[in-house]
Amino acid sequence: MKKRIIEAISDISQWQLTKKSVSRIERYISAGRVEQQRYVNYTIFEGLLLKNENDKTHQANFYVSADDDPVAVVKEATNNLEYSSSPRWSLPERCLYKTVKLLDSEALRYESLEKMSLDTRKTLERFGNYLKYASGEFFSSVVSVEIENSLGLNASKKYSNFSAYINIVNEKGRSSDIELVIKKPFLEDMHMDLVLPDYAVFAIESADAASPPEGTFDVLFMGEALDTLFDYFVANAGGKSAFEKWSNFKLEQPVVETDNLTIHSVPLEKGFVKTSPFDENGLALKNYIIIENGIFKRIAASKRYADFLSIEPIGDIRCIKVEPGKQSLGSLYSGRFLQLLRFSTFEPNPITGEFSSEIRTGYFVDNGKSYPIRGGTITGKISECFKNAEFSSDITKRSNYIGPKGVRVSGIKVS
Repeated sequence: MKKRIIEAISDISQWQLTKKSVSRIERYISAGRVEQQRYVNYTIFEGLLLKNENDKTHQANFYVSADDDPVAVVKEATNNLEYSSSPRWSLPERCLYKTVKLLDSEALRYESLEKMSLDTRKTLERFGNYLKYASGEFFSSVVSVEIENSLGLNASKKYSNFSAYINIVNEKGRSSDIELVIKKPFLEDMHMDLVLPDYAVFAIESADAASPPEGTFDVLFMGEALDTLFDYFVANAGGKSAFEKWSNFKLEQPVVETDNLTIHSVPLEKGFVKTSPFDENGLALKNYIIIENGIFKRIAASKRYADFLSIEPIGDIRCIKVEPGKQSLGSLYSGRFLQLLRFSTFEPNPITGEFSSEIRTGYFVDNGKSYPIRGGTITGKISECFKNAEFSSDITKRSNYIGPKGVRVSGIKVS
């Protein structure tokens, strides 16, 4: 199939062909019993065609699966080239890649599914009749990616992924279900026995959780809340936002009124779901400081947007490392504040930085006393609430984030 596709696109001035093969084993559990277990395997080809004319580049994408006629698919994509144009850019050329460990030998072994599901069951059994293990889905996969282009670039990687989707409900059943998702590239990092107890407590407490008090509070973000807390900074530091002129950041200028925020782009950091030596176009990736002491240092641009902006391409931000602070997590537990861990969604607007999110799991802390809360909405603006941000010296590592275990910000409105 690959040979036939390359023959069909050989007349195009620039092209890229990506072969992605996925092998995955799956286990589905309901009410503590295995309902289904299966093996999935498929291969798909993704193509990118570029045609340069003067200062413009026309481009078209196509996809070829096992049942497709590659010649017909490529012909249709070629006919569509004229309908999409952008400023002139070109694909990455041949380059060298850093060596990063991506593959776990335990992947694609049914024993790995057994270990994850057994650890889950044993951990939840410790809570007796206080909660019910409603369902679980466990996956172990190996993905192979090969990228080739008309400029002589060849890149390949093979990586593993382990995932667990768990639903638990407390005995009172009052809208108290808790959904937990864990994703890691290595089985040894799927610490069900360390993560699940916290979620079990969330489920037990959620039925009796009160609505949060209304007013303006400091908020201590922890747990899942950290996964998207820095998305505003990531979006504004990217090549897309710079080219489209909606980024609020200017090089060598402060991003917020604080000097204690340092964010690294760490695509080569071992153990993240998105760790990779290259991006989707085969561009070699490196670790860079994006924001240093509150100052914007580098635009994180793919080859496409780097060409648009006439800057060095370093790739989009895939994984981030946030420098910790000097205070222990315990020292951030002072006064009256909200400790928030889970939201329905928490997605700050990338342009304005404004957010409005419903609380799913959290605590109202009043001078040392803690009360579970659920419901209510927080609103604010990243540039405002980060002015007096405090970062714990304790760190945590999540799917694509490593940094302070707790981040305390101010001026959050609760209603």
